[in-house]
Amino acid sequence: MTACVNKKSKRVAAVVTASLVGALSIGAPAVAFATDTNSGIELLTADANSEFSNGVASQATVGNGGNLNDGKISVVANGDFIDIKVTEVNTVLGKNVPVDTNYSQSFVKADEKGNPTSEAVARIKDPGKYCVVIKGLSGDYKGAVLYVPVTVSPKTLSKVTVYEVNPSNAADSGDSLLYFTGAELDLGIKAAGSELVEGVDYEVKFLKDGSSVDASGVEVKDAGTYFAVVNGLGKYAGQTVVSDSFKVNPFNLDSNAVEIVVDPVIDSNAMPSQPVRVYRVDDGRTTELDPETVKLALKGGIFSDKGEYTFVASPAVDKDSNFTVDAAGASKTKEVKVGKYAEKATMLYDGEEWPTSFTTDLANAKSPVFDVTKITAVYGEDGKSEITGASVKTTVVNADGVDVTSTNWNKMPGIYTVKAVATASDHSAAAVDTCTVTVKAKSVDADANVYVKYGDKVVTDVTVDFGTAVSANSFTVSGADGEDYAGLNASLVKKLYNEKGEEVASTTDAGVYTLKVTSSKYELTGTTEVKVTVNKLDLANVKLAGGAVRTDFGFTYAKVGGGALQGLNLQYLQGVDADSNGKLDDWKQFNKIDGTPVNTIDGVKSVWQKQDEKTGQWADVNQVDGNETGKFRCVVSPMNDDVTKNVVFATAEGTVLEFHVLDSELKFADVLPTDWWFAPVTSAANDGLMNGYAGTKLFGSTDQLTRGQVACILFNMAGGESIDLDGNWYNDLVGWKSFDDVDGKEYYGKAISWAKQAGVVNGYGDGTFRPDANVTREEFAAMLANFAKKYNAFVDVDADKVLGEFSDGASVSDWAEEVVAWAVDSEIMGNGGFIAPTAQITRAEAAAMVVNSDLAL
Repeated sequence: MTACVNKKSKRVAAVVTASLVGALSIGAPAVAFATDTNSGIELLTADANSEFSNGVASQATVGNGGNLNDGKISVVANGDFIDIKVTEVNTVLGKNVPVDTNYSQSFVKADEKGNPTSEAVARIKDPGKYCVVIKGLSGDYKGAVLYVPVTVSPKTLSKVTVYEVNPSNAADSGDSLLYFTGAELDLGIKAAGSELVEGVDYEVKFLKDGSSVDASGVEVKDAGTYFAVVNGLGKYAGQTVVSDSFKVNPFNLDSNAVEIVVDPVIDSNAMPSQPVRVYRVDDGRTTELDPETVKLALKGGIFSDKGEYTFVASPAVDKDSNFTVDAAGASKTKEVKVGKYAEKATMLYDGEEWPTSFTTDLANAKSPVFDVTKITAVYGEDGKSEITGASVKTTVVNADGVDVTSTNWNKMPGIYTVKAVATASDHSAAAVDTCTVTVKAKSVDADANVYVKYGDKVVTDVTVDFGTAVSANSFTVSGADGEDYAGLNASLVKKLYNEKGEEVASTTDAGVYTLKVTSSKYELTGTTEVKVTVNKLDLANVKLAGGAVRTDFGFTYAKVGGGALQGLNLQYLQGVDADSNGKLDDWKQFNKIDGTPVNTIDGVKSVWQKQDEKTGQWADVNQVDGNETGKFRCVVSPMNDDVTKNVVFATAEGTVLEFHVLDSELKFADVLPTDWWFAPVTSAANDGLMNGYAGTKLFGSTDQLTRGQVACILFNMAGGESIDLDGNWYNDLVGWKSFDDVDGKEYYGKAISWAKQAGVVNGYGDGTFRPDANVTREEFAAMLANFAKKYNAFVDVDADKVLGEFSDGASVSDWAEEVVAWAVDSEIMGNGGFIAPTAQITRAEAAAMVVNSDLAL
């Protein structure tokens, strides 16, 4: 056989490399040189987009008192999201262009030099460098991109001072007089006189005087000089400030401000070894010293008879530097009077047996109120000797252990401990007893009289998706004031707690929270809590949306035209009923592609990519052509491990959504972009070479090809209905004449008649054509070869050589070797590495061979 050069098709002649196109397109001398400063690529001539992209922002609105100067935006962080919008751009040629609906604006982070990165941010809040990305969507500058630098400076962290938190008054931040107490001090930080919130505004470590700033922090407990090393967070981010030195003073037992309390010793010779309470009062603020840090010792004599003895209070540890010393270096001490009493008296309340508990119901005007003046004690054999008046001393502390003796505690709801010490002046008797007093507020049925609103709805539970900030202030709590509940509304207090029972300012993570409502005046009964559920965002299943998205035959894809890709976005299924239809079927956009990807969930990165058709490799999509087709995907992934606390992904690496962008709607339900035959069948259908089944949306891709269908294909390849056929082959009675077994009025009648006349198909020896018989692959190759021969497109090849390169080449029938070798050499068949000559051919395979042949006229 003769070996000839394969006659390739029109496709080969049409392939021109991009570089050749570029070279051929230069038809005029360059008029200017311009440099793309963003990419570093030197351009031969500046176009309109370069004019816009090399311009500067000339007008903008900037929140937080920020400003635009020389095309750069500067603003100081204040803890809130910053509203920034560019309203006008001055192009490099001096043209003022309003930034209207022809442009989009988004934000990305910038590097240290202010150059934009690919990391998109939904909103700007924290200090750092950013860029406003302005993109032309339509109009004169469609496709142009201008980056406007944004510098968010931190709020100045200065004049940092330290104060001690007042346990009885959270609003008191003025206590800077610190004393050793035996426990770690609870300290707060102020900057320029304003209180800061730890964990939100700052982190702090405390160092002793003489330490390196890099040293580990220490507890502020012992007397000495300290410094606070404050690292700014949030609006103060990036700043480290060292406070002025502050001092923890040693506790001076000898001070007039110090009170040392020792219970009386009753009917015992056991001497007290430590006081029950040691405290000092400065400017109305009380400092409590751990009494275990102080020891007591009898000043002299023998502790025996009843009477008053002098004890000396001194540090429990000798030469403890946490206590003041005298000029000689000895620890200062304080003398304390301790009474020794002969017998134990009986404590009474209002002349009756001393109660261990007492309840006052403020809702009942007749309910008794605990009155310390009614405390007395009796002693003696006849029990008629009394201890009253000033000889009875009381101390009252609340549930937090704070001394409230001097307040109107007995008329304020709460639980209190009353300690009474009664002592006879002649030391004949004494008594010490305590009573738990519960002051019960007037009861109010919260279910009937207290309403909690979230938005404009009264709620008993609330569910939101992560990303919606929820705090106690997100709720409105109202009480039904009236004659019976005067002042109820004003008395209501709302606080938000996490699952650990810790109060939180606002939700920061997904989880279950509780809004608790209390009253400072009334006891609330019924439902006083609102369950607040913050869902994780479910990004494990996302969907493609946008005006270009189509859903045909249950298959989702995007159709080009009008900037298809720029209009695409991703949506997630919300865990809340956003449209109040009673179903969790509401989708919310969280990502879009608009020239470059834009993401609206902090901590979540989305990368849009296109697959290279030849290599199968994926490449990031930055600037997108609206008419670009192919296989795309969006990879949604967490930026760090913390994100997974609040967002669910399909895998640990993220969620991948693959989709196709097509230049036309899908034609057939059984021809989808995921099918290998999608391209050839679509091409064959678009070129009018093959059709689907009449009255259906099916192509029959996997159905076996029949001889009648082959005739139709060849007829279409030759020009179809435009072919001028011999009218003698047609009559009204039988239709188109051809073979004895062919109904000339069937769909294939005209095609078979033409094929017989053209000599591209043959019948059988018995005069039949068998139009419904299936066709093998080698038979179809023969029919295509007949077509090629008729139109002088067939060339001889070395069949032995061509078929010898295939493992199943020997299985080709003898009669078909020439035509199959031609088909293989012409890349019409055998492209999958096999020939399968005697296998029956499917309609999809036939479409592929037809398109590969490029024989259509």
